Amino acid sequence: MFNDAIRGMELASKYGILGGIIAVVTDVTVMQDPAKFFDYLVNVCPRAENTPCWDVGSDGEKPAYTVESQAFLDFTTAMFDHYWKLDDPQRRMRMFHGFIQGLLGGKELTCSFKGNCGDFLSVEADGSIYPCGKFSGVPEFYLGNINEQPLSEILENPVYEAWLNQRSCIPQKCQGCKFAQACNNGCTYERYQGNGQFAELSPYCDVWYGLYEHIGGRITELQTALEAQKA
Repeated sequence: MFNDAIRGMELASKYGILGGIIAVVTDVTVMQDPAKFFDYLVNVCPRAENTPCWDVGSDGEKPAYTVESQAFLDFTTAMFDHYWKLDDPQRRMRMFHGFIQGLLGGKELTCSFKGNCGDFLSVEADGSIYPCGKFSGVPEFYLGNINEQPLSEILENPVYEAWLNQRSCIPQKCQGCKFAQACNNGCTYERYQGNGQFAELSPYCDVWYGLYEHIGGRITELQTALEAQKA
């Protein structure tokens, strides 16, 4: 399977259609060296991304290969520090670039933190439509089929309206958070508990807060150093 994925990327690169890659971080991934993992990803494709494996089935159960929150935070902060020290704009990771941009007041690059899930839909090969690719195949979030219905009708599906309401849910804890404008309560998928139910607050809030705090600290250190040079 790994060799097939590499072959597919090589073919996509050959024909100029490789936009980027996403590596899923599992319980096994975090046992590797974070710096070597980052180097490998950006060597395979300069526009790389990583995402935690926090899958939740319709029954609310998590597979055994999901990564523990603290393990993911430790692994990712170590990987960020390596990326930060490299200081190479040609070797980037969208998550890190997006966090930096969000902390500096710009527009987050990662869809998970933009708070704009209503800006796109997921269209499967058979025409089935879901509000997000992470929910593709989950029956509760099936909106219709573009081969059978006009898009205007699909967008009027009550399931889609309920989905948008979930995305706009910003709980009280988020409103008082210093990273609220950058995080937007994280990814809606993270709050999914199965059977169509959502938690109010992302269960991985502490992870993202920790990462924002860590990256924000590195930015502050750099700003302080630059100010000292000017003095």
